[in-house]
Amino acid sequence: MIWLAMFVSACASDGHSPSQGQPTATTTLLPSPKLVSTVQAAPSTRQECWFSWASQGLPDLSEQVEKEIANTGITNATVGASAYGEECQSYDTNAVQYFTVEQTDFHITVHVDNVSDQATLNRDILYILRVLKNFPPNKAPGPMPGEVFLSFVSDAGEAHVFGNYRYMMDALAQHMDGQGLLGALQR
Repeated sequence: MIWLAMFVSACASDGHSPSQGQPTATTTLLPSPKLVSTVQAAPSTRQECWFSWASQGLPDLSEQVEKEIANTGITNATVGASAYGEECQSYDTNAVQYFTVEQTDFHITVHVDNVSDQATLNRDILYILRVLKNFPPNKAPGPMPGEVFLSFVSDAGEAHVFGNYRYMMDALAQHMDGQGLLGALQR
């Protein structure tokens, strides 16, 4: 299921000018270093357990993605990557025996001067998705495409865009120049 929404709340104009020192169209991305997962793989022998959905933070991946986003010129972003999957919990003790990763989800928050500045949001989304393109399923933990949650926050309001990784990458492929990217993700 793909969820996509855009919420903009602008209670009052904050009077700020567009961001200074924002990324330019000449920004280039370097190849990503290989990700080393800290998530434990399922054992090869069957365990007696019950399963429950769970998430585990991926601090090393979060830091890596945040650095790559900063390399594009977006220096006011925070990234939280997490592995989503199933925990095998012992019938006897309820202790977690292992965690099986289904997908990696990305939660990215960017502080902007004006959430109504469509050009800046399009550009920032373009640069962020170009970075995330380097972390497809199986390079980031998990075989399935996860969810991408983008939040743009200013003193005057917030804008949120979210959807499945594959959907976001399809939108990126159709709007490589960034123009209309935000509109495509709102559909």
